[in-house]
Amino acid sequence: MLGDGYYDANDLYDLAHAQGYQLVTPLPRGEQPGKGHHYQSPYRLRSIAIMQSPFGRRLHGGRSGIERTYGNATSFGGGLGPLPAWVRGRDRVRTWVWAKLLINAARIIKHNGLRQVCKMLLRPGLLCVVPTGTWRTTSAKARTWADCRT
Repeated sequence: MLGDGYYDANDLYDLAHAQGYQLVTPLPRGEQPGKGHHYQSPYRLRSIAIMQSPFGRRLHGGRSGIERTYGNATSFGGGLGPLPAWVRGRDRVRTWVWAKLLINAARIIKHNGLRQVCKMLLRPGLLCVVPTGTWRTTSAKARTWADCRT
């Protein structure tokens, strides 16, 4: 689990491990991170070791791209903003979020001219939604989204 420096706290490393995660945060400032005279979580020390490796630096370097992606999902006109009053309950929230993410994906594909992605998505054997809301496997003849519904 990748976090920023605000999550660099021993109890959070222990909580993350209790849930089956390894919290990784940027290296704390100082000449010898993890050498203090108070309790040092072994999982925090592991995070420090990870961040001192080339893998850890690459891992944390990808964080800005992740933040841009999530920020992009909320900042456009049809994005993930506050939920309307009628979107309550797990099923409605899940459907709302899925729909918003699909709208954003379609917007990105159109904006970037990613025709290859569209062709890849129409490969035989992939799933598509038919008008009844059920899933169906595309046939070998599928060439457009309309073909998925037949």
